[in-house]
Amino acid sequence: METAIGFFLFFVLAVLIVPLVIAITHASRLRSIESTLKKLTERLTVLETSAHEDVSPTAREATPVPPPLPVPAIAAKPASPPKPPLVPGSVPPPLPIPPPPLTSAVPAPPLPSVRPAIDWEAFMGVKLFAWIGGFVLFLGVVFLVKYSFENNLVTPRMRIVIGTLIGLGLIAAGWRATRKNYRVPGQSLCATGILVLYASIFAAHTFYDLISLTPAFALMSCVTVLAFFLAVTLDAQVVVILGLLGGFLTPILLSTGEDRPAALFGYIALLNVGVAAIVLRKRWDYLVLLSAIGTVLMEFAWAARFFDVSKETVTFVVCLGFELLFLAIFFLRRKTAGGGYWTTAAVVLSGLAALGFSFGMLSYRQLAEQPTLLFSFVFLADIGLLTLATAQRKPALLASAAGITVFAFFACWTGFYLTDSLLWWALGAYLLFAVLHTGFTVWPKSASPEPATAIRWESFVPLFSLVLIWLCISRNETSPAVWLCVLLIDLVAVGLALVTSSIRSLVIALFCTVVAAALWIETAPSDIGDLNGFLGVTTGFGIFFFSAAMFLARRLTTSPESSKQSIPALAAILPFLLLLMVIGKLPVTNPMLVFGAAFLFAILLLGLGIVSHTTWVAAIALVGVWAVERTWQTLHYSPLDATIPLGWYVVFAVLFVGYPFFATKKEESVPWAVSSVAGALQFWLILEIVSSTYPSLRNGLLPAIFILPYAFGTLHLVKKCGINPASGDAKLAWQGGAVLLFISLIFPIQFDREWITLGWALEGFALIWLFRKVPHRGLRMVGASLLCIAFVRLALNPAVLEYHRRTPHRIWNWYLYAYGIASFCLIVGARLFRPPRESVVERVAPPLLYSLGTILIFLLLNIEIADYFSVGPTLTFSFSGNFARDMSYSIAWALFAFALLLVGMRQKSGAVRYAGLALLLVTLAKLFLHDLGNLNQLYRIGAFIGVALILIVISFVYQRFLVPKVDTTAAGN
Repeated sequence: METAIGFFLFFVLAVLIVPLVIAITHASRLRSIESTLKKLTERLTVLETSAHEDVSPTAREATPVPPPLPVPAIAAKPASPPKPPLVPGSVPPPLPIPPPPLTSAVPAPPLPSVRPAIDWEAFMGVKLFAWIGGFVLFLGVVFLVKYSFENNLVTPRMRIVIGTLIGLGLIAAGWRATRKNYRVPGQSLCATGILVLYASIFAAHTFYDLISLTPAFALMSCVTVLAFFLAVTLDAQVVVILGLLGGFLTPILLSTGEDRPAALFGYIALLNVGVAAIVLRKRWDYLVLLSAIGTVLMEFAWAARFFDVSKETVTFVVCLGFELLFLAIFFLRRKTAGGGYWTTAAVVLSGLAALGFSFGMLSYRQLAEQPTLLFSFVFLADIGLLTLATAQRKPALLASAAGITVFAFFACWTGFYLTDSLLWWALGAYLLFAVLHTGFTVWPKSASPEPATAIRWESFVPLFSLVLIWLCISRNETSPAVWLCVLLIDLVAVGLALVTSSIRSLVIALFCTVVAAALWIETAPSDIGDLNGFLGVTTGFGIFFFSAAMFLARRLTTSPESSKQSIPALAAILPFLLLLMVIGKLPVTNPMLVFGAAFLFAILLLGLGIVSHTTWVAAIALVGVWAVERTWQTLHYSPLDATIPLGWYVVFAVLFVGYPFFATKKEESVPWAVSSVAGALQFWLILEIVSSTYPSLRNGLLPAIFILPYAFGTLHLVKKCGINPASGDAKLAWQGGAVLLFISLIFPIQFDREWITLGWALEGFALIWLFRKVPHRGLRMVGASLLCIAFVRLALNPAVLEYHRRTPHRIWNWYLYAYGIASFCLIVGARLFRPPRESVVERVAPPLLYSLGTILIFLLLNIEIADYFSVGPTLTFSFSGNFARDMSYSIAWALFAFALLLVGMRQKSGAVRYAGLALLLVTLAKLFLHDLGNLNQLYRIGAFIGVALILIVISFVYQRFLVPKVDTTAAGN
């Protein structure tokens, strides 16, 4: 019964197909006749056109052209004029021989090719409907077979036989139709037949066990060869596309729900091999990408339904196998000078799919805690993508994408599954990741040359390993193995910078290492006892980076000069920053280890600076050491144990003060500047300790001791180095300035209050005077600044009047020497401020100092008057209650205004005279608005007479010395 039903179904299909084949056959004959007629018409048109163009203009003029025949319906162009009828006995003259056609030296430009418009109606009617029809026919056959399967209408063996016969019949019909010039419908029938054969063989092996794996593989290989033959012979892309689509749909439509990954993916691999063969033959490269899309979709569909922990090996083999398969297709296609975008995209898709599976496996703890297989799978997928990138003209994008994806995987794994037992696996993976992508950056060389300043982004990917180290440290994994891994990755960064001739990778490695150390310090407990480990890591990495930066700065000749200096400077600052973090985090009560590390690194920096002839390194060492000293003294210093820090401060002072005597470039001023600044900074720290712990030793002897090395340095520069004190040498200016600084510090330390101001005034005056011997402009600028500060402390500081209680001594008091000395320094300093005055500051400084000195003298005059008439222990200013004091103010202001007028006339300075006149007007206003109503009659008389006499004298002086003399001759006339 089942056999009969099977034959009936086959008969039905035959009834449906045979008329279609007959119709196609007859239609093909009609199509052949139409094609022949069209070809004949085109040939006739070409012949007529060529014959018309062969006739020359001369021949046309020589031969009379008769009028056209009166046939209105036909307007034919004769190829040549009609011959007249022959008259017996007459012979027509011969036609003139046409001249040869003129050939132009310049060929005529080709006519622009006009792209024909797409005939959408023909496309839909001929191709689209044929493709859809073939696919729908395939689906109908599949559903018919599926229906018969589910209802047991046909035995399994007959099902396979019927399916095979239908497939072969469709292929035969398609072959015949294609040979009869019905190429598109014929190709659709062939593609459908190929799909049916694939489905029949797959069902026979997978669902019915009628044939084993070997025969099934052989039969599928035969069908693949048949598809290859049809596609090549018929030039039928639709056969491949529909065959590919049906090939991927077959396992889905005929699925039984059982998991057979070997059969499934073996079948898909065979399908991909067949597609690759067609691509290599016909150059239809887009088929590789379509095949890759279908493969990836099948992988994810299988994983979503059947994957579990026990099938990890199958998953690895399948994903990596397909990536390798598409990579092989890429290189095979590349040998034929093709492929390009499509095959590249296929490999990228399969590789990223493999890496995507690795992320999915992180959801299974059992797999994540077995890093051997998981990490191997990730790295093999990464290597496949990097191998593809080596064959690209611009590999940076692909390599960077692969590296970032792998980095994201390891970041997720580290964040969720890193433990002490897996630390070595993690560090090994991080290091391998850095080495792998560094190797890709170095080799092979890019096919397209890049400018020296171009940024190679793929060279930054290996440094992501240091970011993974951050995650390790944040999870409190800080064993020595971590820092060994960091050191090795930093070595990789140095090699990368050397090979790529770019120092950027070293900068990033330096930054990442600093962040890693900072995280270590931040996450460490405050009561940690292993301070040696912190300091060892800090010093070691600091030395490493500085040495590497100095080495690269000398080797990389293409780098800008600013990078060659800034990168080693940044590397030199690294250990001091880490020391500051340690001091801020841990309770370092004993500074021996911290200062010892700072001293060691300072020695190394100064030594490397001397060897490499780099003087600016000393400035970085000084700043770093002093920052460490200052931070420790602020946070952890205790007067109970001041011997150790005091000793270290002295050692650091001797180190930096003596550095310029050993520097190789003694002609540069930087070492001497470092020496001068170091003395001042160390003196500050030493003075604080002495003041808090040994107050009896706080006297002028302390700054006097610091004068000695700088005095020796000044003599050394003058005597040994032969520097002329008047040459304006910067080295001599630094050393002489340091000597003057400590000389001026003797007074405020030995004394207090106003002596600080006097010390600054004297120092400023001395620096301006020193410019006459050592003409360096910086001396005058610093001196003028110090004099301005002294003025501010005396004129704008109200507390200065309360420094001392009033004494019974009038006039001869501390106000006189404080304000007097400061005024003297300002005025005489302004006078010493002689040319050259090239800058604006130098031109403004002398009148400014004169003005400030004059103001201080005026303040001193008023202070002395107030002190003379004050009662009690404090100085008071008042303009009422004491007639003699008010009269004294008026007369004193008038005299001071008169003095200003005299000076202005003598120096021919209008500004000084105007200041005197302004003060005189203020005095008159006080006289009439205050003194006239408030003073006693006698004191009022005295004030008015005194001011009047002064005004008369001023008038006389103005008339005598300032008003121009009148010409006596002119007056007599």
